[in-house]
Amino acid sequence: MSSTGAAAAGTPAAPGRRERKKQDTHRRIFEAADRLFFQKGYAAVTTQEVAEAADVGAGTLFRYARNKAELLIMVMNDRLRLGAQRGLVIARQGGSPSEAIVSLVEPLFQAALSQPENTAVYQREVLFGGDGPYRAEALGRIRELEEAMVTVLTRYAESHEIRGGADVRRVAGAVFSVLYMKLVRLELGRVAPAELPQVLRSDVDYLVGQMLGTG
Repeated sequence: MSSTGAAAAGTPAAPGRRERKKQDTHRRIFEAADRLFFQKGYAAVTTQEVAEAADVGAGTLFRYARNKAELLIMVMNDRLRLGAQRGLVIARQGGSPSEAIVSLVEPLFQAALSQPENTAVYQREVLFGGDGPYRAEALGRIRELEEAMVTVLTRYAESHEIRGGADVRRVAGAVFSVLYMKLVRLELGRVAPAELPQVLRSDVDYLVGQMLGTG
């Protein structure tokens, strides 16, 4: 069958050579930035280092990310994406709300534990940085996390035949806000890292129980 026939039959066309090259370049930049930020921390990494590690020129690098902050946001966005996927899988498998919700935000907390500088810069850039595609994606990822929490709590409420009471979306917003403040407290040294997983689960269990009327 010709490529035209395949497209007409609904078969997605394979990416062309130009697109494959772009995807490969993006992958190499992403992997280089991820590795260097993890090994050295944000302040110690330069865009020239990332370009050399990815085997691309500086001009090419800046076509994929305008500056170092965008490179970091690009890397951290992917962690949020993976966390949301894991949390929803746990919810579908019948896991508790606390288990699923903690899984949703676990990549951020793990990054805060192992890469506190990177996490602080990411938060600052997402909240106050300049407009750009990766910042817009980051804000979208955060909305996805909240929507994932709504999904988790809706499944829980339906499976327990909870009727009336608090609005699930408002509950999800409150849970997200509490978890975000826990992240800030962790970065300030106000929460012991070893105690964090249990503290998070306990907080989520309490909030869900009180606000959905099951506690």
